Amino acid sequence: MSYKRKDCRFCYSPLELKLKLRPTPIANQFQENPMTGVFYPLDLMECTKCKHVQTRHVITDLYKDYKYRTPLANIPKLDEFAKYLKTRYPEAKNVVEIGANNGLNIKILHEYFDKVIGVDPDGDAPVWRSAFDMGVAPLILRQINAKPKTDGSYWKASGDDPKDKVDIIIANNVLAHIDDLNGVFKAIDHILANDGVLIIEYQNFLSMTEKGIYDTIYHEHHDQHTAAPWVPFL
Repeated sequence: MSYKRKDCRFCYSPLELKLKLRPTPIANQFQENPMTGVFYPLDLMECTKCKHVQTRHVITDLYKDYKYRTPLANIPKLDEFAKYLKTRYPEAKNVVEIGANNGLNIKILHEYFDKVIGVDPDGDAPVWRSAFDMGVAPLILRQINAKPKTDGSYWKASGDDPKDKVDIIIANNVLAHIDDLNGVFKAIDHILANDGVLIIEYQNFLSMTEKGIYDTIYHEHHDQHTAAPWVPFL
């Protein structure tokens, strides 16, 4: 199932068609025979106001059976980045990763920070299997504020106004996959400490166009990010 997005994911302004590609099957739902399965339109739209580039068609339930898993080959880079974060933010105690996938980065971050929570709608344990939104945000804060027991587990914290909030939120190459960006950033705003850090990684659409890289334009990537539209959105 799919539906047409009629307004910008950032600012809700009208969209204008810029590139109409041939309809294709879902990229990560591999078929036994090439070019078989359900074909969906693949149109790139540009916001008439903030100029954010995005796909028009949204495929529902796209991440309930997501095939990609973070490969073990990424461990050295993830470990290098975790060390950098601990050096750059030595006072940080807790980390949340949006789109934590198979939890590989979560396990590495646990070596450097006291509490680490990963959230993903199709994540593997120990990742919380949930979309990152205002439904899960209060639960994250309760877990961050939970007190450790003698066996290493945690008491469930209670209260609507937890004392501690999240020091670091990481979103590695995941925000391009999310249709409701405003909902995600409401949840980020709810859990991130006033002096907290949000780290976003995305594919740069400007570099893609300059180099002719078009094979990452597919249905899982709702957004083709450039820096400028982020300024008014944030």
